[in-house]
Amino acid sequence: MTEQHHPVCYVYAHGWGVDSTLWQEMAPWPHAHGTRALFYERGYFGMPSPDVRSVIKACAETHKVVAVGHSFGLCRLLRLSKTWWHGVVSISGMLCLPSKDDNPCGVRPSLLTASLSRLRASPMAMLRDFYAYCGVEGRALPSHEESVMPLLEEDFKDIQTADERMAWQQLLARGVPCLCLWADDDKVVPSSLSQAHMTGDGVLCHRWHDGGHMLPFTKPLECRQHIQTFMRTMVI
Repeated sequence: MTEQHHPVCYVYAHGWGVDSTLWQEMAPWPHAHGTRALFYERGYFGMPSPDVRSVIKACAETHKVVAVGHSFGLCRLLRLSKTWWHGVVSISGMLCLPSKDDNPCGVRPSLLTASLSRLRASPMAMLRDFYAYCGVEGRALPSHEESVMPLLEEDFKDIQTADERMAWQQLLARGVPCLCLWADDDKVVPSSLSQAHMTGDGVLCHRWHDGGHMLPFTKPLECRQHIQTFMRTMVI
């Protein structure tokens, strides 16, 4: 076990179609003195986090910042900065979802296009089906359909073209410690895609046979334990 010499700031970013309640069961473990937790709220169902870049930049002046991204939240964190992160945790994270010549394990673009069409036609029904697809059928839907549509559509279109594989490789080249957690039965980010993108030198990985795409909902204590273990191995 190695000793940590600086207080840590965790920055949590949720994925598409959910909000920061994703972290309620997983994130609030007992922290060391001086540790902070920031929740990067995209604003699908409420107010977005204000001026998140400046907040994290200020925190980085006094803390070592560790990114914790779920699904598309990993892309959002990688886009914020290439240099702030002293550690990165990917939970069911995606770097490049659509399949193409150099990404054969991805999801067929025609399936993503069909899902976008369904979102435009009936946002509530699409969200309900999405939650069921992710294994969290009981998740509450937002109360106002018109409030969920603009950002959901904008980010879904972004997912269709997003490619943060280079940013991930730059992190690894800098020696940034990374932890990747996923489930083999994830229907959103296929396990084969996680294996193709997330494994490599300097990356700690753990996979479950079950748990689906929403691991912070379905395996919060297990995710927490793996992050705690990961943090104990870091010199930051």
